[in-house]
Amino acid sequence: ESRITKPKEQFHIDNDSYFSTSKGFTELNIETTDSIFSQYEVLKTYQKLERFHLKTNNTDALVDIYINRLNFVYDNCVNDDYSEELQYQSLQKTYVNLSKGNAYATVKAYYAKAIYENASLKNNPKDRITALNICNELITNYPKSEGFTIANNLKNTILHKTILLRSEEIIPINQNSKILVNFQNIDQLHFAIYKVDYEHNFYQYNYKNRDSIIKQFFKTEQPIKEFSTQLPTKKDYFNHSTEVVLPKLSSGRYIILATKDASKNTTELFAYNYQTVSNLVCIESNHHGKKTIQILDRISGEPIKNAKVKIAGKTKYTNT
Repeated sequence: ESRITKPKEQFHIDNDSYFSTSKGFTELNIETTDSIFSQYEVLKTYQKLERFHLKTNNTDALVDIYINRLNFVYDNCVNDDYSEELQYQSLQKTYVNLSKGNAYATVKAYYAKAIYENASLKNNPKDRITALNICNELITNYPKSEGFTIANNLKNTILHKTILLRSEEIIPINQNSKILVNFQNIDQLHFAIYKVDYEHNFYQYNYKNRDSIIKQFFKTEQPIKEFSTQLPTKKDYFNHSTEVVLPKLSSGRYIILATKDASKNTTELFAYNYQTVSNLVCIESNHHGKKTIQILDRISGEPIKNAKVKIAGKTKYTNT
């Protein structure tokens, strides 16, 4: 590689105009002294193809080349800070100037995909609603187009439901605590709490068998407590989080299951989280190569005398 002669001027995709509509792109004067690296030649080839399809008025073929060129420029441009905006602006300018039909549906579907992916809660949050509305339009009006397929897949992505549970590893005995719920496109959840042995762990099973074991557990075991809760209503198709208050629990290890309703159906959407309830806390320290373990009352901070501790298969007891 060190013996390859590099040109004095290396070509980079650093011009915003490379995101232009086909008409604007074909009118660009793209020049470089770079005769080795390929990006220049790729753009020149796209220019020739788009110019040809504009001349022959082959809209479907033109749109196919245009989309490919736009993706190539997006993937290789050096202006990462605003390439997303340039991309969806070009797509919007293109589809509004197309007659309604298959090519129109294709470009508008890619536009919907671009604004969906670029939207955030801070920037253009309503664009996800706009993207869904576009999907519904294309699905209804262009059922045999490429745009239909893109829109249908995007709609499924937009409406996808998710749940994720997180909590402190250990919570105090008989005190209300909270569990963090990350959710998307869900209005309510049903919680079921199961008491299990301290050694219980679904992750001891290999991935192939784990799913069926988890579902069988929740199908056959009976929860000790159940409750439902309404989640903050969000119709913006973003991921959100909220805290849910858990009921008071006695000492032990539990599994908290969250499903969309009281059926506790784990063949669809569900999430679970292990929860240990204890007033004990273990503190481990090393001093000059000697490991010291302290068992304390997590409420008062006082050390626990004669606490039974299992370490590497051996049982030991704390002293004062």
